[in-house]
Amino acid sequence: MALYQIQQEILKSMQGQETDPQTLPAKTQEELSIYYSLVLSSLSSLMQNIYPLCYKILEPSWNELMIQYQNKYPSKSAVYNKLAADFHKLLAEPAVQEKYNYPNYLSELALYEWTELEIYNAPNIQATTKLTPVHQVLQFTYPLTTIVQYLKTSEDSIEEIQTTDIEEEAQISFFYRDETSLKNRSFVLTPASLFVVRAIGSGKGLEEIHKSFCEQFNLQVDIEAINQLQKDLQAANILID
Repeated sequence: MALYQIQQEILKSMQGQETDPQTLPAKTQEELSIYYSLVLSSLSSLMQNIYPLCYKILEPSWNELMIQYQNKYPSKSAVYNKLAADFHKLLAEPAVQEKYNYPNYLSELALYEWTELEIYNAPNIQATTKLTPVHQVLQFTYPLTTIVQYLKTSEDSIEEIQTTDIEEEAQISFFYRDETSLKNRSFVLTPASLFVVRAIGSGKGLEEIHKSFCEQFNLQVDIEAINQLQKDLQAANILID
């Protein structure tokens, strides 16, 4: 019997579908079910640790979502934590959103929480520009910094949190590891400040950045405003010496 056929029958069994009894006898299916329950338990614990705020909202549907996640997004990496990398993709699926009716920002919240872990686990690398080397820039549809603070401190009932959507408000987040404290930090950027950050990262000097900034945004701003932004970025340890 072809290995591929056996693998497909195992997949069906784990997805709760009817299987060929000749390929997977009842005893084998029983053993597989025990193994699968252990896999799901391990996955659930891992995901709760990585996505505590998502778990807070999704707890009533968590086990069901874990089964769907395991079936649809099997890990592509041997690194254990990478099992959790695609959770935001599952939460962004229209069918999943419709079935569970959770808040509209949840898939972006999952991406936010995953990015924090990626920054935390990122290896130390040598800086090649003035930008702190361990960083990611993400553009969100919702004000995730505000949402995260709300979820951590709100005294609203979980039922209210689970049923409350948030109005769209674009946010650009710069996630990074502070080279001084070695702690995770995030910094909210505007399109203008993102332009300056990227220009500095490409090695441009102050005068060149000022000129290209005025051209890009069709504005006449004093060069001191760009200089002050650089100082603010240095104070936040986004720019390093």
